[in-house]
Amino acid sequence: MQDYEIYIEENGLVNLYKHIKAIYHLDRVFVVTDQNVYNLYHEALERNLLELKVSFVVVEPGEKSKSLKTYQEVISKLIKLGIKRNHLLIAFGGGVVGDLTGFVAATLYRRLPYIQVPTTLLSMVDSSIGGKVGIDLPEGKNLIGSFYDPELVLIDPSFLKTLSRREYANGLA
Repeated sequence: MQDYEIYIEENGLVNLYKHIKAIYHLDRVFVVTDQNVYNLYHEALERNLLELKVSFVVVEPGEKSKSLKTYQEVISKLIKLGIKRNHLLIAFGGGVVGDLTGFVAATLYRRLPYIQVPTTLLSMVDSSIGGKVGIDLPEGKNLIGSFYDPELVLIDPSFLKTLSRREYANGLA
């Protein structure tokens, strides 16, 4: 387990570039997100990452994306997009995206640095913190996984405004 910063900032995407540049000197990042989050925030993310080239891998929303099949698809897409060992992955979404992206980061090239930008209440208070990453199998949840801490977590409470009542209540439970 490594130490890492957890930032809680309203309109945190504005500061994401600054946080990345404080750790890395790079010109490109790779973002794994789901279709819902992509539709809501991809323009704001690209705008706030300034001169960084941003490549997106978009998965279907929901628990079904936390699968071996999606894991393999994400890795294949990242390789086709040109990801290298020294690039940074960003998990931008709820718990499914965070778990999936963290597991990809833990295993692709035997470890890629990654950061978590959780967008649901449950992912902000639970799954983005603690380094548990993994995917499901038909036989059960979280059967394949690892412990792999992100480089940082950026929690932006303003993301909660887009959640349904049900999704918000899920995070309170």
